[in-house]
Formats: sequence, structure tokens, C-alpha cells
Amino acid sequence: MPKRSKPQIDPAIYDQKDFELIKAQSTLFKASQEKVRDSFRRFFTSGSSDPYEPKKRGYAGEHADTELEQINNEVKAISRAVMRYPNDEVKEQLYRIHEKLKYQFAGRSVEGIEWLLGGASAMARGGFKNAQNFKNFLNTDPKKISPSRLITGIESVLTAIGYRMINADWAIAPFDPLNDPMSTEEQKLMQHTVIGLRDYVSAIKDFEDKHHLVDSINAVYKNRWFDDVGQATIYDAQDIIQNAVDVSEASEADQEDLLPQTPLPERKFQRYNDGTNLSWIGAADESNVPVRAHTSGTAPLTLAAMDAVLSSQGGPDYSHDTQDRDKLRTLAGALIIPTFLRGDFHSIAETYAGVEYYVEARSKKATGSTVTIQPIQPSDAFRGALKLMGNACTTDKVNGSAMPLQAAVKIVSEDVEQLIHDHDAQLTEQKRSKRI
Repeated sequence: MPKRSKPQIDPAIYDQKDFELIKAQSTLFKASQEKVRDSFRRFFTSGSSDPYEPKKRGYAGEHADTELEQINNEVKAISRAVMRYPNDEVKEQLYRIHEKLKYQFAGRSVEGIEWLLGGASAMARGGFKNAQNFKNFLNTDPKKISPSRLITGIESVLTAIGYRMINADWAIAPFDPLNDPMSTEEQKLMQHTVIGLRDYVSAIKDFEDKHHLVDSINAVYKNRWFDDVGQATIYDAQDIIQNAVDVSEASEADQEDLLPQTPLPERKFQRYNDGTNLSWIGAADESNVPVRAHTSGTAPLTLAAMDAVLSSQGGPDYSHDTQDRDKLRTLAGALIIPTFLRGDFHSIAETYAGVEYYVEARSKKATGSTVTIQPIQPSDAFRGALKLMGNACTTDKVNGSAMPLQAAVKIVSEDVEQLIHDHDAQLTEQKRSKRI
């Protein structure tokens, strides 16, 4: 985004009194904006001593850490703002998801729930320590749960459901109880429930490949796995982007029910495809866009699980909640984008790419469209994520501020966008012979 030019005042068309008044109003406006920025940053910047909080952020590369740290810190402040103060429409949607989760799981066995939560418990931040903890969450009036805790709790269980839907082998075993002789009856019963939820998403399920509710995000971001140096045996040592070990950060004021058992590993990526064209990660690095783990394949699974829960049997049918594409995007701006950052799954640009892919892929399956889904460039994904988080924020004034929170988030977002540059990734598919 080009830097905004300051309006020019021509004193020739005003008398001196008018000119001085305009100058004074301009000065007051700039001072007011600066006050909003300072107040916002003080209130939403963490002073946490959390052991998972990194002492230094940014990743190795050509750009100065100070600029990247500024971007990261501003983004984290925005993510805290939306998680603590989502708007009324988002809160109502969260209450309905909580209600449907209660219908599905509050009466289920401890053993079955433990298996379900094991879909993401090793990686979750803000999930549930055990099945009873989850049941207590479900049996509490959601309006009495802080928005931040409600968001992290819902996201963690939806992600667990999404992973169990595909029998993810990185979850806690057994991955597929129905075909595991060592599994228990309660685990098998819960897997039947998960399969039932998956089958409710009739508009998006893929009958040819039961492991994907929509086609894999790799269908659009074709080099997603090959950009990861860990997936390659041949690479140029000079062609490496090393990302932050941890992009997450949580305030001491945020409720922490669960910390990850093991922090996710550092990732290394190739800057170029086939030695010449910028990879998606390479373009992100050139654009000053923070990266963590490439475009998110988890975001589509979490959103698919949400669609399944909302349209499932038991209680009211809330499937209409997410049929509006813009409402789904805004909900993701509170439920998925900030939590994946906080949980150290993905940066906001990576998660936005996954959210937008799901929105488009779901529509394509529902309508039978043959239109090709286009990949999103890193800088556009970053800006899109900021917009969705801003849209999800309350329009009320908080913490004694003179400005609505959503307006304050917009000001800070525009500041951050000035530090982002446009560099296009060349996303033609790589020749595998160069990578294996």
C-alpha cells in the first residue's frame, strides 16, 4: 500500500484566520491519532513472563529485526484486542457454536471426549486439560465466559474435531479407532460421532477422498510442501529463510487453561522455486510479512468442523450462520486468525490464506463451479487478515478511550501496512526432480 500523502493547504485561498484554524485542527487531529495509538499499544501490549514468549522475534534474513518486531508487536496487540472485545454479532455466533457443542458433547463419556480432544491437545494453547474441564466449559453460560476464553476454547475443540475428521497421524493415538484393535468402545463411539459431523457438511464433503472435506490447500499453493527445506534432500544453503521459533505471545490477563506440551519446531524454507522464482515464503520475506509455517491447511479443517457442528442434529439448526461469506470471514477474524497466531500455528497472513481458500472452495463445491481458485499473495493476505480482525472488533469505546476500538484498530493497522511491501510469489508448480 503506498504511503498516504499529507493534504496540502494553500493559504492563497483562505484568509489568515481560516488558515490558522485549519492548521490548528490538523495538529489536534494528528495529536488525537497519536494518543489513540499510544493508548492502544499500552493496553494491548503484553508484559507477560510466559515461558513460551520469545525473547527475540523476527527471522533471519535481509531485513532489520526492528521493523519486523514492530510489525509483530502491533499485530499481536490487534489480535488481543479482537479476542477480548469482539463485536456483538461475533459474540452471538460464538454463543451459538458453544450451544451446539454442548448438545453434541456435554453428555458424552470422559474416555470418548479425551480421545476427541487428543486431536489437537499436544499443540493447543488455551484448550482443555481434561474431559471434565471441557464439560465444565460446556455447562457454563457462554455469556459468563470471557470472550478470549470462549474463543480459545471453541477454536481448540473445533481444530481437534477437524484433525479427527481426517484421522490425522500427528494427533494422539489411536488415529482411527474403528480400524485399531487396541482402541476402546468409547473411542469408537466418538469416532462415529465425528464421522457423522463430517457427513453433515454435505455441500463441501469430497466423496472421492474421504480425508478432505474440501480439496487440500495444496491444490492452490502447489509448492507448499516443497518450499519446506525439511521436505527436501537437495537445496542451496544460501537459499534459506529461517523463521521465528515462536510468533505467539499471551498476556498474563488471558486465561491459560493449557499450554502446548511441546512448542512447534522451527521451520526453514527455500526462498526461490527452482532457483529463480520467489516462493510464497520468499515473497513474504521480501514483503516484510511475518511467516511461521506456510499457508494454513488447518484453517480449512477448523472451519469445516465449525460448519459441521452448526448444521448437526441436536438443538436448533444454525447452519445459516456461516452461509454468508462475509459473515464467515468476519467470524474467522476473531475465532481463527488471532488464535492461530497466539497458539504459534501460523502468522496472520498464512491463516488468512487458509480461511480465504476454504470460503472459495466451499462455494465452488456447493455450486459446482469450475472456476479456478487463485492463490493470494503474502502482502494481500496480510492486509486481508488485518481487515478481518478489525471488522470483528467491537465498535464500542473500551478502557476509557475516546475512540471506538474498531476505529483505533484501523489506525494501528494502517500504520503497520506502511511497513509492508508488494512482492509477488511465482506460484507455478515446481519440478519435483529438483526437490527429491
